[in-house]
Amino acid sequence: MGGRKNVKVLLDTRAKNLSQNPYLSELVDHTAPGAELRGFSWTEALLGSYDVLHAHWPEYMVDYPDLRRRTAARCLMVLLLARLALTRTPVIVTRHNDRARVSRGPIDVWLLRAFERRVRGEVSLRRSGSRTEEVRSHVVIPHSDYLPWAERLGHTPSAVPIDGYVLGFGILRRYKNFDTLLQVTEDCHVVIAGAIADEEYASTLRSVASVRRASADLRFGRVSDEETLHLFDRARLVAIPYPDPGNSGVALLALSLGRPVLMERNAASQELQADYGPEWVHLYDPPFAAASFKHALGALPKSPVPVPVRRRWPTAGEAHTSFYRQVLIENSRR
Repeated sequence: MGGRKNVKVLLDTRAKNLSQNPYLSELVDHTAPGAELRGFSWTEALLGSYDVLHAHWPEYMVDYPDLRRRTAARCLMVLLLARLALTRTPVIVTRHNDRARVSRGPIDVWLLRAFERRVRGEVSLRRSGSRTEEVRSHVVIPHSDYLPWAERLGHTPSAVPIDGYVLGFGILRRYKNFDTLLQVTEDCHVVIAGAIADEEYASTLRSVASVRRASADLRFGRVSDEETLHLFDRARLVAIPYPDPGNSGVALLALSLGRPVLMERNAASQELQADYGPEWVHLYDPPFAAASFKHALGALPKSPVPVPVRRRWPTAGEAHTSFYRQVLIENSRR
């Protein structure tokens, strides 16, 4: 890096959680040398030394289930906003979703709008991603694959999938339509695995699963890395039944592990299909229905899954490091 010092970057995800998110753990590994990424703590955010705050899901910084912790987080966010303004520390945001996926009250809306006013750089994960006009610096860095993560776990893409085995994976929220997945896949063995967002939706899934002709396996709770690999290895098809899947990490995980996906047609999924091909990325026009599912299950890949260069982590790591430096330079001129 020509003797230049590393850019110190504070992420908005706590250090203990970085290893639980392969996207972030790979980002940390592949931005070095050149950038030093650290996990979040309020002590570090308020008193630490860093050049850039890089947020991925800023809404979760104030999203706590109990009022006491939420109130404390709101107060700390006010202090963080003051620190960012006084030190003129730039904020970079990666737009994983076009809109926040958590409910927000008026106080949180105000805080997050104030946070957005500190944003100096914006990372889109796709060419068609929306751009905030007020943000001067913008870059497209496609969501990279999970091959390095899988290789570190000793995974080899040699497992033979099980016929009729369909996987639904991820955080289980009502809007994601996993109950519909259970309804339209009556003749297949379906596994739905992931942390459950609320017990009422868990009851809904159990109820729908109980009246199916074929078996269904519901696995509520955090899934270990080893179990994740096992689930994907067995799957003939990974179904993503929710509307507007955006920059789906589940889709990239499936493709990285050599499993085709079925997802809603939109700008993001069409970009993914252009990179991996129609035999690996099957698209449906909403609503999610049995016909789309049967077509995807009957048109399985006959060639190896591609490895697009633009979705490799070394490429993404270099792009992030360059963008950090660009934003710092532009921020110093303001």
